Parts: sequence; C-alpha cells; structure tokens
Amino acid sequence: RKEKRAQMQRLMDEWQGHESKLELEVERLAVATQQQAEDASSTKRSLAAARERENFLTQQQETIRQKQIQHLEETSRRWQQEVQTLRQNLERTQQVTRVVGLEQGTSHAPSDC
Repeated sequence: RKEKRAQMQRLMDEWQGHESKLELEVERLAVATQQQAEDASSTKRSLAAARERENFLTQQQETIRQKQIQHLEETSRRWQQEVQTLRQNLERTQQVTRVVGLEQGTSHAPSDC
C-alpha cells in the first residue's frame, strides 16, 4: 500500500514536471507568436510607408515633368516669336536695301531669286 502510494506520488510528481514544462512551452510559444504578430504589423506599416513615399515621389516626378514640358513649350513659343520677328526685320531690311538701291541706281540690292 505504501509502495502504491509512493508510485502514485512519483507519477503525480512526474506529471507535474511535464505539466510545468508544457506550461513553459505554451508561454514561450505565446511570446513568440506575439513577437511574430508585432513583426508582421511593423512590416505592414513599413510597406505602407514605403508605398506612400513611392506615390509621393511618383507625383513629384510627374509634377517636375509637367513643369519641364510647360517650360519647353514656352521657350519654343518665345523662339518662334523671335524667329518671326527676325524674319520680319530681315524682310524690312531687304525692302529698304532694294528701295535705296533703286533710288541710288546701284545694283547692290539683294536679288529676289
């Protein structure tokens, strides 16, 4: 009877040892799971921030591109106006040269060829 009691006590002690180990393992797994959840959340936030930065940079690039296009169009218009003004001035100069040449009877006026 004592032997059975001692054997039961040993089994109970052994069971409690296993139970303690299992409780520690459950606690360890809970901490690891919590850490993984925090890591996943942090990664998700990092990805969202990276997407926001990427979107911002894309918008900035598009704004810069639009400004460059606008600047080039304005420059092109100015140059076209300048070319037109220079052509008009050249035509006036040629007309004046022809008139003066005719008045003076010289043949130095530019030809109309």
